[in-house]
Amino acid sequence: MNVFFVTRDVAVSTSSDAAAETRPPSTRCFTAPRGQQITDAELYFGTNKASFEQLFDAARSTGEHGVVRMLRRDSQTETLRRLRLPPRVRAVHDSDDDTTAIEDQLNVFVRRDHVRVAIINVHGAAFGDAIVSLTAFRELRRALSSRYSSVQLDVLQAPINPESERLYLESGVVDRIEWLPETLATLRRYDAYIDLAADPIVDNRPWVDGLLDALGVPSWRVPPSRKRNRLRRPGTTCITPGAAADKSPPATPIWENPSSRAHSRI
Repeated sequence: MNVFFVTRDVAVSTSSDAAAETRPPSTRCFTAPRGQQITDAELYFGTNKASFEQLFDAARSTGEHGVVRMLRRDSQTETLRRLRLPPRVRAVHDSDDDTTAIEDQLNVFVRRDHVRVAIINVHGAAFGDAIVSLTAFRELRRALSSRYSSVQLDVLQAPINPESERLYLESGVVDRIEWLPETLATLRRYDAYIDLAADPIVDNRPWVDGLLDALGVPSWRVPPSRKRNRLRRPGTTCITPGAAADKSPPATPIWENPSSRAHSRI
């Protein structure tokens, strides 16, 4: 993530944004610090250029320079440490001796039956990437559901692709989408968060495996059949391999990537 603050209040309209197709037009207000110390409600974060585009446009329209101030990397690290935000889930690697899956990481500090996890997502711009991401998110939810009776999984991403947003929400895997930038205080709603911008996926391995590992789900523990990318028609029930079937007929995939049988990137 990239943390910043604004030196004056800035209002950003979503009415002209492509992602406004999925939500009514609205105005977001970014508030400048009111005191000598900046709080987590006055510090904001985004991921890539797309998540800042509207804010930068609105800031330029004020005619002032330097309205948006990014924290240096060392200052950001120290700020996040001092704020004592919920912990960030660590990626797993098959070469590590101390690999700890996400459900075991959370078990250290989540002592109840309900868990809330936020995914700071950078892979929703291209629809193909969103499809593979959904496959990985589904396995993340499966892993959490094996330990907790109730799971809330939200995705925080730039408002740039309404199709990706619909895909996530209609899947039943993701509970809610939040648009970035957001305040750091937003992260306090959750027990933990996953920052996909902090753990880049290398190109020398199947992309779905890299994404699973970045989510804290050991890719080598997920069988090949569950790494296949599937979409379903709205109103149908998808039977996930390995899950208990109900009386509903299996969903007919709209699209299935044959090459994913070998776990290759689409």
